[in-house]
Amino acid sequence: MEEQAQTGQCPGEMEEILWAGKSALVYWRLRLTLYFLIPAFLSGVFIGFYRSLVWIILTGLWLLCYLLFFLGYYPIKRHRLYLRLNSGRLSVYGGVIYWRIRSIELANIQTVQLISSPLLALLRLRTLIVNGAGISIHIPCLAREDAKPLYERLTGDILEPKGDEADGKGREA
Repeated sequence: MEEQAQTGQCPGEMEEILWAGKSALVYWRLRLTLYFLIPAFLSGVFIGFYRSLVWIILTGLWLLCYLLFFLGYYPIKRHRLYLRLNSGRLSVYGGVIYWRIRSIELANIQTVQLISSPLLALLRLRTLIVNGAGISIHIPCLAREDAKPLYERLTGDILEPKGDEADGKGREA
């Protein structure tokens, strides 16, 4: 009870925190590698024909960008990406250079989509897209075991009548 008073939570209020799946880093690095195959192929083909200093510098630059994303950006992104579901609000925290917080009240959610590409499905990850009044929140790389219950909870909040609608005094079509 004292802990709840210190954190500012009501006694019946539950807080749920979900992090990006453990395979998220593998997914982002694999995508990065596939994107950088084109400049790697082009520099490998043309370096034999075009050995100027400019070409070598450009090749070094794309290789440096690849390493910065592979070893720096994506590990930080995975570490800092999480979502919090409490007190009737869904908040997604993330960002690499600066903190970015996107938040929506559960009562304002209009649609929820749970999607997966073939690569995401192979890594047992899902992407959750939450659309509401004036906001769209994209939550990438949730573990399949975490994404399905969250999807069911959010869609359950949409389908249940809220406020006056539960009394039959809601909006009419």
